[in-house]
Amino acid sequence: MTRLTVAEQVRFNRGFAFSLALSLFVWIGSLLLGSFNQICTLCQIQRLLFLLIGSTAAVGIFISSKRLINTMIMFLNCAVFAVACYHLAIQLGLVYDPCSIKSFESLEKFKQTMLSKQTPCNIITDAFGIPLSAWSGLLSLLGLTVAVNTLIKEPSSDP
Repeated sequence: MTRLTVAEQVRFNRGFAFSLALSLFVWIGSLLLGSFNQICTLCQIQRLLFLLIGSTAAVGIFISSKRLINTMIMFLNCAVFAVACYHLAIQLGLVYDPCSIKSFESLEKFKQTMLSKQTPCNIITDAFGIPLSAWSGLLSLLGLTVAVNTLIKEPSSDP
């Protein structure tokens, strides 16, 4: 494996800093919107993936395996996008909501469901008229675009 030049390391670190900032933006935005009170399982998964993106990016700034870290960030952004698309499809009524149970096999299952504070995935929380799941998908596409551009950008084009 070839050693990265200083310009390539700087380029990767810029991409990691962007991914870290994007992750922080999602978490701070969630706090400001007050959407941490009752969130569904898919929202939790999306936020966990953004947390992993931010953590991976923060680690990537300090270690030498920058291409590996960038690939992991691309994979995590793809995972956020897939979950966000599935979540949006549930919210739009295109796919059945697995979080809303209509029949119970046993009294114990019914009791567990009633005692849990699970929010159904089909409830839409929006910002500026756009569901948060759509925002999550758009932000993950932006993060993926930056990560791919960081990986394939020619070193000669760096300032």
